[in-house]
Amino acid sequence: EGTNVLCRIATEYNIKRIVFFSSVAVYGIRDEVTNEKSEPSPDSPYGASKLAGEKVLTDWALDDPERRVLIIRPTVVYGANNLANMFNLIRQIESGYYFHLGKASVVKSIAYVENVVQATLWLSGKMKKGIQIYNYSDEPQLTTRQIAEYIAQFLDRKIRFTLPAGLGPVFGYPFDLAIKITGKNLPISSARIKKLGTQTFHSAEKIFSEGFEPQYTTIEGLERMVAWYKSIK
Repeated sequence: EGTNVLCRIATEYNIKRIVFFSSVAVYGIRDEVTNEKSEPSPDSPYGASKLAGEKVLTDWALDDPERRVLIIRPTVVYGANNLANMFNLIRQIESGYYFHLGKASVVKSIAYVENVVQATLWLSGKMKKGIQIYNYSDEPQLTTRQIAEYIAQFLDRKIRFTLPAGLGPVFGYPFDLAIKITGKNLPISSARIKKLGTQTFHSAEKIFSEGFEPQYTTIEGLERMVAWYKSIK
């Protein structure tokens, strides 16, 4: 409904260009790599709401041939001042409680915030009439093991444990109970362990093939995030 309101106001004030931050959550959890041609199939309220917003904007753009809509679908965005997924992962690794789950070979697409901003500005300067959709994820794409090992390196820590993949959720149950009893947001839970072992591989080849060059690689983005984390300790 919020997107509907914005489109009504844009129409009232004769605004012709809208940039919308959607999410790769519109694709849902998949085994295969997704790209902009993949059919959306959200499996969460968050992904469904993003897809609904995209539909509102698509209808708005089709009502006037002069309108331009840029839809950006970022992967997990991280960077300084973000206290969500990546922050929790860094905190786990620093605590010494982090472990690799099985081979930890699933790919996790991530996007450093400064690259997302740069990509947005670059794309907004090339907006065409109609609707354009772009995924955004940094390169190189890394596995969970590689992401964790780079973070550990930047923290001067060692990851010493590997847990068989099948035992992951079981290991998280005591932490689930502790969270329920204390109400605290602990760095480990069965949901986080399950999420760690789920692939989220989203290609952003489209924007790169058109000439976009991000300022930072995935590894440099992780290093900058860890440097910020250490600065607030």
